[in-house]
Amino acid sequence: MALTYEIDSKLKELSPIIDEHAEWYNRVMRAVFYPERSGDPFDPPQSFNTWMHSAAQDDFVAKVTLERLRKIQVELYEMASDLMHEALTSGARPDFKIYDEFTNLYDDLVYQLRRMEHDAVQADTGMDVATGLRSKKAMTIDLEREMERRARRGKPFCLAIAQIDSYDQIRGLVTEERHREILAAVARLIKKCIRSFDDAYRSGDGEFIMCLKHSDVAGGTAANNRLRRYLEEEAIVVQDEKGRNFTLTMSSCVAEPLPGDSLEDLLANMRNDLTRFHSMAPGSTTLEYFEQSPLSRYVQELDS
Repeated sequence: MALTYEIDSKLKELSPIIDEHAEWYNRVMRAVFYPERSGDPFDPPQSFNTWMHSAAQDDFVAKVTLERLRKIQVELYEMASDLMHEALTSGARPDFKIYDEFTNLYDDLVYQLRRMEHDAVQADTGMDVATGLRSKKAMTIDLEREMERRARRGKPFCLAIAQIDSYDQIRGLVTEERHREILAAVARLIKKCIRSFDDAYRSGDGEFIMCLKHSDVAGGTAANNRLRRYLEEEAIVVQDEKGRNFTLTMSSCVAEPLPGDSLEDLLANMRNDLTRFHSMAPGSTTLEYFEQSPLSRYVQELDS
């Protein structure tokens, strides 16, 4: 689909915003590490708020995406203010963990803006209509980028697959409307499990994937445990052909990709392990996945 003049104009407004944030980030870093040589450098770029307001009015970007950007922006600005206040009052360098969190948050804001440019240019919002999560098509592009960042910059991230148990059976029992309601309810709970800069996708029939930035397996397992708790609290009910009610459950698998991993192989191994584990322990379960070499997997399959 060809870009309209209006969309093209909105896209051209994003690059200056990214440039302004790069300049602002450098000024903040100067104030944090050399407070005695800085004036009043904070003044966050106002163009971002102006653009957000315009995009919301014109329905240029999905509301869920705008809200997500707003949350990242607010958290980034608050953290910058705290960092500079601490530098001015104590004169000490910031704790490395806090500095790293601020830098990662800035990187994520720029990444989200760049991704929005890409999605719009491709005439694809990158959103799954039924759930409001990102689409399977967008997932492949996003995760390949994360794998590249993992290999190039050493920044860890975690993947979590969550599958609706007995999905095919449920799909055959409910109406199309109820099916959409179930997917939307699960997506809403998944959104509660992740942070503003994480990503979640509807990756297939009854399958969802969470990409948890700057997290290891323990962080992914915690997110899945939150999902299990929310499911128990929500108690999404499905009725079988005999009129009996049962509560929807999900099974999940967590993995921390390593540099050099193949995304396709990683997801395939996670799905296979989850299927095998679920067949032995059905219900709402979480499997912590650790990468194995092809030889180790071959030996394991021979022993099973």
